[in-house]
Amino acid sequence: MILEAVEGLVAARENAKGLVRSGAASGVRIAALLSDAADACLVSAIGVRQAMGWAIFAVGSTGRRDLSFSSDLDYVLAYHRHEPTRIVEATAELVRALWDKRIRASVAVYDLDHLPELLGKDDKVFASLLDQRFVAGDPDVVLMPRIRVRDRVVSFALFLADQDRERQLQPNLDLFAAEPDIKSCMGGLRDLASVGWLSKIASWPNARPRSRAALQRFADALRFVGRRTSSLQAAREALLLARHLLATVKGNPRERLTRDAIASLQADGLAGPHMQRRLELARMEVALQRALLLAPLVETRHQPVRFLGEEAVRCGQVAHPKDCAAIASDPARLLRFVRAVAARGLVPGWEVAAAAVEAAPRPGASEAFTELLCAPGAGRSLTWLLETGLLWRFLPPLRRLLGVVPGDEVHAFTVGRHSTLVAEFISEALDGHGHLPAGAEAAMYSCRRQKDVLLLAALMHDLG
Repeated sequence: MILEAVEGLVAARENAKGLVRSGAASGVRIAALLSDAADACLVSAIGVRQAMGWAIFAVGSTGRRDLSFSSDLDYVLAYHRHEPTRIVEATAELVRALWDKRIRASVAVYDLDHLPELLGKDDKVFASLLDQRFVAGDPDVVLMPRIRVRDRVVSFALFLADQDRERQLQPNLDLFAAEPDIKSCMGGLRDLASVGWLSKIASWPNARPRSRAALQRFADALRFVGRRTSSLQAAREALLLARHLLATVKGNPRERLTRDAIASLQADGLAGPHMQRRLELARMEVALQRALLLAPLVETRHQPVRFLGEEAVRCGQVAHPKDCAAIASDPARLLRFVRAVAARGLVPGWEVAAAAVEAAPRPGASEAFTELLCAPGAGRSLTWLLETGLLWRFLPPLRRLLGVVPGDEVHAFTVGRHSTLVAEFISEALDGHGHLPAGAEAAMYSCRRQKDVLLLAALMHDLG
């Protein structure tokens, strides 16, 4: 019975790969088919759909129905008082059979009486169980028992925030990585999952921040995310489809969209010329929504708020104006606020980003943009504008650089990020905080009165 179930799953996965190659199904649809096939395999292997005293849940990406061909099949068997020995043995045999077919799978077994203690200290288990989805057994079994909700939510938010610091050390996990890891990069599938976790946490009793200010900002963030549901769904589709397509490239790292992988997909007619542009937009949307939800929870413990990218991590502080809507609706006023904040070594808060992203584009800020380029900390300002997608409103030609990957492997970032890094380097050097190569000082400082021209040249040097 188990071998037949495994063979059925293998056949379903091959059929799904055929759908990917033919373009006959969306990325979300493929993920759902893989999840349904995995569930059917498990139920067939244990031979039971309903029972009493125990239950099997899909968790993680399996629970979210975000499976791809490289995903692990993760399940949890939870029981009360008496361990269902036959079911445990059947699932263990199934896992071994799946590994023999090079399908990674696991079934964790938990006693419900001991689960609260584990959830209170293991953030990864806590995250995976947030995506629980009932598969078989007793539907009355509650997998997420009572815990100290508010304290647990805050510690979990800090766990998510600390992941950003670790990702700064790996170029392929950057928001603008030239060869991004689709799963783990900033704005990738893991961040997409965390948006769902934080939104789900918001519905729990006593889970929201204690302070009135943080509570209001968290509520505003939830409304922002709710208004951009369609954007998040489009991002999910783009990320899942890219991950499915990677499975068709032989010899490619499991989750990394390398230059060679893109070339192979384009040669096979599976990837269009705008695939990387859509992916970069998707990652920016996911990263923004995650940051908006995370910031109020993290600030309840007076921790540094990590907005987006390295700049916010380095500064460790954000600026929150009282009237974000008024600032964001006026392009000139927005740029002057960003300029003033950057001059103090800070970054604008998430409220400003949210309001500015939703505000309708308006012309008439060229003078304010020039002032921003001439001010101290201009590189920091440009980085923030790039990460929020607002830079294109003030320099529309730069939109052509969206998702463009340099042809050589020396450049670790997309061309847009590379251009802002060049501008940031020049800005810091002219502000007296950076170091120039030997022989460049005289040429650079002779132009310091034309800082805006230098930075514009840096931003647009790859447009020719």
